[in-house]
Amino acid sequence: MIREMREKLSREIDQLSHELNVLLPQAIAQAVELGDLRENSEYKAALERQQFVQARLGQLHQRLNQLGQLANHEAPTDRVGLGSSVTVLDLVFVSKGADGTVRAVEIQEDADDAFGFGVVDLDVTGLTSSDDLDAVGEMLEPGTSAAVIVVEHTWARGFASAVMGAGGRVLMNERIPATVVNEAAAAVSIQD
Repeated sequence: MIREMREKLSREIDQLSHELNVLLPQAIAQAVELGDLRENSEYKAALERQQFVQARLGQLHQRLNQLGQLANHEAPTDRVGLGSSVTVLDLVFVSKGADGTVRAVEIQEDADDAFGFGVVDLDVTGLTSSDDLDAVGEMLEPGTSAAVIVVEHTWARGFASAVMGAGGRVLMNERIPATVVNEAAAAVSIQD
């Protein structure tokens, strides 16, 4: 994933660098040939575009540098983040209308891009129970929405296979809520 992001950023940097170093100087030169620069909209537009491209290139170089510093081993394993390897198993949108009516819409593979996601390729659907969705609906304020996403940390699949291949077995797998982990970490740091 990081490689693809680097390639995408590099392509945009190449395109903008060409625009900044070749196309914009040509546009500025043509605008200068038209005469009075104080009232020359082509000249002003080219200068504004030049400033925008320079700023965008700065952002892209900074982002590319940040990606260079991020190694895959730094990817979070307790949540989905940059560099994470996960599989989306189920996706449900829950909304609460102004009148308090709760509506849940499960994204199916045959959604035909109805929600703007492009091709949806979910491994499993229907994992989220109606009790889970009811609980989410109760937490929502009227006029708000939430996405319920069931993910599998793909790295754990390989780990579990290796354990079972060695004759072991996975006895339990449970997500510990971040609030519990943070409270435990705070308690440990207080004791130090």
